[in-house]
Amino acid sequence: MSKHEPNERFAEPSNGSDGTNGSGAVRDRRGAGGSGIDLTARYGAASSKGSSANGDLNLSDVIERLRSLLAIVRNRWMTGLAASILVVGVFAFMFLKSEPEHTAVSTMLAQSSLDELLPSNVGVRGDKSTYQENFLQNHLSVMQSRRFSVALAGEFTDEEREIIVTPYMDPIYDPSTAPMAFFEQILAKRMGATRQRDREFFTLSFHHIDPDIAVMVADRMTATYLKLVQDEIREANLAAAEILEEQAKQLQAEINLLEEEQRGFREMHNIVSVQEDHGLLAERLRRIDENRYDARIERFRLESLFKDAKRDMAAEELPFYNPLLANFANNQELRQELDSLTAQRKVMALRYGRNHPKMQDIDGQINGARENLKRNFDLAFRDLENQYENLMAIEQQLESEFKEEFGEGIENGRLANQFQVIGNEVGAKKETLNDLLRRVSSAVVMSNLPADVMRVVDPAFVVKPKLATRKLALVFAVLLGGGAFFGVPLFQHLFDQRLKCATDIEKELGKDLIGGVPGMSRNRTKDRPHVVRDNLDPSKTEPFMGIVAQIELLSHQRGQKSFVVTSTSTGEGKSTISSNLAAGFTQIGRKTLIVDGDLRRPSQHQFNRIKKDGGLLRWAEAGYPTEDLFGEDSPLGIQKIANGSYLLPTGGIYPHPAQFLVSSHFDTLFQLLKECFDIIIVDTPPVGLYPDALVLAQLVGETILIAREAKAPVSQIRQVIADIDNTAAPVLGVVLNDYSPGSLNPRLAFSGGDKGYGYFTNNSENEKATAAAKTMVGRLMADAGNEKAETATKTPAAKFTAAAKIRSKGKPAPKTLIGKLMADEK
Repeated sequence: MSKHEPNERFAEPSNGSDGTNGSGAVRDRRGAGGSGIDLTARYGAASSKGSSANGDLNLSDVIERLRSLLAIVRNRWMTGLAASILVVGVFAFMFLKSEPEHTAVSTMLAQSSLDELLPSNVGVRGDKSTYQENFLQNHLSVMQSRRFSVALAGEFTDEEREIIVTPYMDPIYDPSTAPMAFFEQILAKRMGATRQRDREFFTLSFHHIDPDIAVMVADRMTATYLKLVQDEIREANLAAAEILEEQAKQLQAEINLLEEEQRGFREMHNIVSVQEDHGLLAERLRRIDENRYDARIERFRLESLFKDAKRDMAAEELPFYNPLLANFANNQELRQELDSLTAQRKVMALRYGRNHPKMQDIDGQINGARENLKRNFDLAFRDLENQYENLMAIEQQLESEFKEEFGEGIENGRLANQFQVIGNEVGAKKETLNDLLRRVSSAVVMSNLPADVMRVVDPAFVVKPKLATRKLALVFAVLLGGGAFFGVPLFQHLFDQRLKCATDIEKELGKDLIGGVPGMSRNRTKDRPHVVRDNLDPSKTEPFMGIVAQIELLSHQRGQKSFVVTSTSTGEGKSTISSNLAAGFTQIGRKTLIVDGDLRRPSQHQFNRIKKDGGLLRWAEAGYPTEDLFGEDSPLGIQKIANGSYLLPTGGIYPHPAQFLVSSHFDTLFQLLKECFDIIIVDTPPVGLYPDALVLAQLVGETILIAREAKAPVSQIRQVIADIDNTAAPVLGVVLNDYSPGSLNPRLAFSGGDKGYGYFTNNSENEKATAAAKTMVGRLMADAGNEKAETATKTPAAKFTAAAKIRSKGKPAPKTLIGKLMADEK
């Protein structure tokens, strides 16, 4: 503090010291039923129910999850890179070590001899397609059977078997001594047979290190299979020929009987002349009947359209929902014109009166358009009616002609039909007989040429893959490397026991999340403790003001409040957050004191650039004096700093502060401090390393624990909280520091809150005030500043008098953020 300031400045009464301040009121109302103002949604952690009420993920949720996963990979990219290099290296070594094999293929076309010779209903169970499919599947089963591989092994000479098995035998063995079973195993393992879907093409393949050997074996496979099935095909063809010959004899006898019956019928009824007349009559009847049928169908259609049009015309003056009437002539153009005029009239009705000339003119145009439409609809209806009546007349005329012709030709038709039935049956049987004779001839030919039933389409050749082997290996290596690069960090994150996200605080620690401070790596180190004071970055200021509001809401202390700010380990940002919280409490009108209780590694005096001419150690060296404790010559050296709060420095470094802090004089000191300040924030060493914070916790009301993301293990933080809760100042909540917007922190307040609000900074104080006033906290800060300006000229005695008047009236002074919100709500 400045030594030229009067000592009375420390004697100002605490805001709401009677226990009826704004924070107490809000806490009482929330406890009574939760009807008070809920600032959690504005300044604290978000709801734990997730991003949507029903738990469904939308596109933004998926994008946030992906960003979170990428953030995990980014934080552990070195591990992922090392794993990726290792995996790719092992794969490359294994790939280069193994020698690639070449594949030779040969294509064969299968045709079923029985399918060509036998009809689908003769000698075959099931229909033709089923039999054909079974025939082809039998071919494929034989090609994949052990019988075929054994037969193939017997087609090679000893020299050929030796060169085939040599690459797959241990060099210490002689290939010529390899048993036949080993050779058959080599063939069965490397040969294959496939069939093109729904086709008769079969592909035989063989894999070998030597491409020439692969081609030789593939050719030998086709030759062996042709030889294997030759006898079976010959027997099938001969059996088919015998069946077909027997059926041809029976069919020929039936044809002879039908031809004799046909001749007798012709002689009896003189069928030659009657048949010619019947043909002419039948043709005329057919044409009349077709025209009559078409006329009837068209009448049904017009009758339906006519009824719909009649009903629609009776229902509405302009039935646009009737497509026939609506599309007649230029009705669509007139309708568009009418809609356009109607829309213009609505616009003009708002501008002009009913009797305005323009309104009368537009009404005339609308009436004209409607009259044109009505006339077109009437014309369309009359046209449809005329069509319907004309078609009725045509249908009656065709009906009369049909009856007239039908009576004349009925007798000739009966005779001609009988004669035609006999002729059709004879013709069908003759056609079947010709087909049987053709099949018999084909069966005889195919029995002499069985190899044509299963023939080679493509001789064996070495196939090249669509993608080169090395390209495939490269793609696979890239996939493996990418999987390792992304998978290893994610797997490592899964088993990471450190505090990683906001949900861990309530789920694992069982404490409230007071708020979160985003990463400030882009801010200069010397500016970080003064983010709130200088309002350098509104996106960083808002989280601190949100934490201030949460503390007011969650704290169980009434009136004056005192807190220990500590962490589990070093480097978690407790001193920086303490400095900004003090500035935040000061800006909302709370008289705040920072006590630098870190006697091992003090930093608050460095943040605020003050001299070490006073402090706790200097006060202890002076004998713990309590007279004129806040005077200019007091060894405590309390100073007012630039952010408006007050600082009690350490005054030096002490190697064993715990022994020093247990003195009863510190209890007396803190009692005096509590009488003069609204908020006391004690910055302490990490409680996970030193017991200083546990000792100082006996002197204050509550503890605020700072936890940096991915810094301390959850188990260690849980133990620290248990130790603090055993003191007189239990943990109020946890502040998550240095969280990244892309990490797993969907519940933190102010994570990217500046998006879309157009924050800007300027050196002008008026522009800063305008930007700050855009938020609720800024408006409250402005109100607090006005109140402070009004009371700045009052003497300490006047301040005590004003506070006493407020208390006597039972109306709490709304100097805190919560108090102002309560006053606004009332």
